[in-house]
Amino acid sequence: MRTAFRKKQVDGYFGWQSDEVLMTALNRHRRELKAILAAGGTVVMGTDSPIMPFGLSLHTDLMSSSGEHGLTPLQTLSAATAYSADAMGVGHELGRIREGFLADLIIVDGDPLAHIEDTLAVSGVIAAGRYYSVEELMAESRSGSDE
Repeated sequence: MRTAFRKKQVDGYFGWQSDEVLMTALNRHRRELKAILAAGGTVVMGTDSPIMPFGLSLHTDLMSSSGEHGLTPLQTLSAATAYSADAMGVGHELGRIREGFLADLIIVDGDPLAHIEDTLAVSGVIAAGRYYSVEELMAESRSGSDE
């Protein structure tokens, strides 16, 4: 899926731009997000679904917001969870790991607070109190199961 996305989105839409031009635009975007937070504003993550798969879209936002000149991994993850829940008016029950809150969790190999890219290294998910391996999730996805 990532390969197809890169071919269509990056190479297809942006392939005519030089790496220098793309990096300049990306760093400007990162500095703008950082300035919004520094000025007391709120940054939230979203998706471009159904234009592209929402999981992939969210990871694209995570990667493009964090890094040199941009948000810290903690700020980026907060924008995808707590800040987004607050913006949607459900921050009192979602977006944080707290007693009484609804939460599905991903288990990753790595430390996304040090390297945001580690959010891509999912080894499992806890949803509705049950652990699912990546293999189980992929098998259910292929079979169309709603469990």
